[in-house]
Amino acid sequence: MKMIQKGEKGYINHRKLVLLLTVLVLMISVAVFFFTGYIRYKSTKTIFTVLAVLMVLPAAKQFVMYAVISSYKSADFEMYDYIKSLVDNCDVQIISDLVITSPEKVTNIDFICVKGAKIIGYAPHKKVDIDFITNNLRNVINPYYKINQIKFYTEYDKFKNAVENMKDVESYKYDEDIANLILTQCV
Repeated sequence: MKMIQKGEKGYINHRKLVLLLTVLVLMISVAVFFFTGYIRYKSTKTIFTVLAVLMVLPAAKQFVMYAVISSYKSADFEMYDYIKSLVDNCDVQIISDLVITSPEKVTNIDFICVKGAKIIGYAPHKKVDIDFITNNLRNVINPYYKINQIKFYTEYDKFKNAVENMKDVESYKYDEDIANLILTQCV
């Protein structure tokens, strides 16, 4: 199975599958350790019980990550391919399938494009608080890089037009670093 990296097309669906399989393997390991010790020594006061308890901690962590990401889905592949074709050979950093986390909210963004210290995003989901996510990203990025604009669209046609207009924007030497900084805020 090919590992899809954070920010690539299909990441959310892939990540959900990997997390679910990891949780299942870890929980089966917990059961195997516990019952091996119980069957072998007829007691729960063994090193096998300690190992089982220690295996519960990473299983719980993986389950929490799965619970956070499970209600979201990957962006439409056709949309991604079309947006990618719009900016071929234009040095636009495209990241997709983002679940941006902060202490207050978890937000799903389908696409973010970065070029010339401008960030535009597409968030068609009704529950996305555009003002919150804009301010959150501005607070994360501004201490490190100068940002000219952050704009999110809920309508695909407006987003598509904004992406087409990014072709004319001059590249900023830190565009890739800004995209990577955005990815650090994602699950």
